[in-house]
Amino acid sequence: AEEYDNVTAMGNAGMAYEVLQDWDNTLKWYGAAIDGGHSDSEYFRRHIRIMVDDGLVSEADAAKWL
Repeated sequence: AEEYDNVTAMGNAGMAYEVLQDWDNTLKWYGAAIDGGHSDSEYFRRHIRIMVDDGLVSEADAAKWL
């Protein structure tokens, strides 16, 4: 995703890391997809909000992307 600067790959990476429960990388890639203007940015923001609400990531860590 980083090598090709492709928002679809970034979003897919975020989803893969979410499944793996690697929250740091999930935030990184969802954030990159959001910043890149991915068409599913609202979906990614909702998932970040769910991670915060579930206590998986801090509000401070997620604040940049919400």
